[in-house]
Amino acid sequence: MELRKPLVRLAGVTREYAERNGPPIVALDGVDLEVPAGEFLGIIGPSGQGKSTLLNIMAGIDFPSRGRVFFRGTELPQEENERIREYRARHVSLVFQELNLVSHLNALQNAALPLVCRGEDNSTSIAHARAHLESLGLARELTRKPAKLSGGQKQRVAIARALTSDAELVLADEPTGSLDPKTSVDVMDAFAGLIRAGGRTVVLVTHNEGLAERYCTRIVECTTAGLREVRRVRTEAPERAVAAGRGKKSPRNPRNPRNPRDKVGS
Repeated sequence: MELRKPLVRLAGVTREYAERNGPPIVALDGVDLEVPAGEFLGIIGPSGQGKSTLLNIMAGIDFPSRGRVFFRGTELPQEENERIREYRARHVSLVFQELNLVSHLNALQNAALPLVCRGEDNSTSIAHARAHLESLGLARELTRKPAKLSGGQKQRVAIARALTSDAELVLADEPTGSLDPKTSVDVMDAFAGLIRAGGRTVVLVTHNEGLAERYCTRIVECTTAGLREVRRVRTEAPERAVAAGRGKKSPRNPRNPRNPRDKVGS
């Protein structure tokens, strides 16, 4: 079987943060990672081991102290400039731990924001956002602003915003952290459905290893010794996602541990 080319590749990525009265804090140390197009990659590990930093570097909102990052074979800039802004706007969709909803916009407007910012027709953007919000159980909260939403509801709005975007790369930082078990399954079904129906790539940071086992195609772990592949779970997103999505029109398109220093790739 032909190996898929990496959508994102990290080569020797180190990220250090300066400390005024001591040695630098090393968040990532010489990480090599390949994420093939169409993969559902789970990243697990204890808090403070660089999982969110890894996601931020893939997203182009943080930059390596050393090493290189590639997207579709082209090296990304390592500073804030027009190219990196274009990369973020066109190719990356993020679900942050902090959510970052716009306080004066309602749930529907927040979810539609990625498409509106790209100049898409407003009615079309709203229609796609509405479909994703309703699929996540928020049909009655469409006109509520963030201050009137619960923590779990705000989390679902942020996830709907990521789903509304047609970005190739979806990066999710603990997206089910404040959700009940049923809604967590709905969210993971939605992510898996993006891969199977639209060919997108999802990278998920989570402490919920059960969900990662259930949905991800591959799991890697951030540890004090570096990044290691834990196991490949399956070759593609689970069928359950397709079954759960039948009858719903897509808004945009229809354990063999390695050495921690080994390259983790496809």
